[in-house]
Amino acid sequence: NFILSSRARIVHAGVNVFHRTSQQGTIMPYRLAQDGIHLILPFITTRRIVCPPQDFALLLKGGSIDFTLFSSTFVQHVQPLQCGSFVAVLESLASEKTSQDQNKSSLAVVSWRGDGNYINVYCGKSDISAIANRFAALQDNTIVPLDAVADDDEEENHHAIEDDDDS
Repeated sequence: NFILSSRARIVHAGVNVFHRTSQQGTIMPYRLAQDGIHLILPFITTRRIVCPPQDFALLLKGGSIDFTLFSSTFVQHVQPLQCGSFVAVLESLASEKTSQDQNKSSLAVVSWRGDGNYINVYCGKSDISAIANRFAALQDNTIVPLDAVADDDEEENHHAIEDDDDS
């Protein structure tokens, strides 16, 4: 351990919750990070926008999106925000669960309210893909708990072993 500690130097450890931003016209020098959004989601109030599934699906396309493509309700909530980051949370999860459960399992996308009438999604492709898969499963009502999948796999393996013993 001593040899490793004398050679290794820890630069960063933990989960990114904020990133420094150099965007002009913002009052805060930091923006929200997708990596740690679930850690601070319970504490975000004014920059948390609950959005319907069709608007959430539009955000999952990523990139810069014009206000005209979103529903008027969503735009009414985003328009008054000053330039800066905000988090969009899927409406169905926000209304069906308690706030404690909602923060653990809610689908949230970090976005940026620009100077003009656009929203820029600040979420990596792999994060968007993972959120899109969960979103699609919610739309199909096919979410299966991981414990159930593990139990099914063990049962299938057990039956396969029994079949091999019979032959």
